[in-house]
Amino acid sequence: MNPKISVVVPVYKVERYLPKCIDSILNQTYRNLEIILVNDGSPDYCGTICNKYAEIDERICVIHKENGGLSDARNAGLRIATGRYISFIDSDDYIHSEFYRYLLEAMIEHKADIVQCGYTKVTEESGHDLINESIDKLDTCVFLKKQEILDNLYNQNYGDTVVVWNKLFKLNLFQDIEFPKGKVHEDELTTYKLLYQANKLVIMDCKMYYYLQRTSSIMGAGFNHQRLNQIEAYNNQWQFYHEHGLIELQKKALRRLESLVRGSINRVIIYDIDNRDVIINKLIQYYKDHLQVFEKYPISMKTKLIRNLYRFMPVFLIRRLYIALNFRRK
Repeated sequence: MNPKISVVVPVYKVERYLPKCIDSILNQTYRNLEIILVNDGSPDYCGTICNKYAEIDERICVIHKENGGLSDARNAGLRIATGRYISFIDSDDYIHSEFYRYLLEAMIEHKADIVQCGYTKVTEESGHDLINESIDKLDTCVFLKKQEILDNLYNQNYGDTVVVWNKLFKLNLFQDIEFPKGKVHEDELTTYKLLYQANKLVIMDCKMYYYLQRTSSIMGAGFNHQRLNQIEAYNNQWQFYHEHGLIELQKKALRRLESLVRGSINRVIIYDIDNRDVIINKLIQYYKDHLQVFEKYPISMKTKLIRNLYRFMPVFLIRRLYIALNFRRK
């Protein structure tokens, strides 16, 4: 079997890193690839770089579009993908030369819907080329089915399940699913729905994806109001599990959500962001409004006391208390 794999690469302001990313895809030992480079209105020379690569390899298709963000770029690639399988590679990262061969072999051998590998964090200064290092694909494989797959989102016993870039998917999983335009934490807003549709997930230990850590990336930047999309993600998740009768997963999503809301209040107070006071008040009110929902799972005495504080104290007093506590920590 030699099925086609569609590779979607969203491209924006990465001219320094893009050639290494594309080269790592072109140099794969598995050759039947459809490489979709989505120039998301990048203001630098990324569009030119994409066009030049398309001239030297007929497997490359370039989409030039107005800037719409990472999710919008991924969706643009999804819409024209013709492979049986699909992969998403971030344009400042790169992959091992056996990445697609090993993932596809595991996909076919184990009749999986999603295959995931490990990843290595690299820095701009590291300079260590890992693309052709020796990889033992016989490292431990874990096979998860249905609820086990979703459960790993919360315990991460078997690697980072929430991200899409270290995975190979059957394309048909995306039949009614797109990434949310204009959001960060787009994987947390999307992956749980893909995992729910999957019958089997294969997780390989071998580290074949190289994840670049840079401060100018979306997730490398300091705290900003877009990070609050993570709260939206877990709010959506618990409602999804509730609708599908997955009670234990609902409790886990609620526990994560409650922790995120309280933690976000602390962080918004510390960081100087636009409309800080408005956001703090909204977060506190959101927590107060969802107390009845949060009480669906068991809690510690400390959490019970915090919930009662929210229940009986007005928003402005809770806000003052948070500010006072953060001031004392300094």
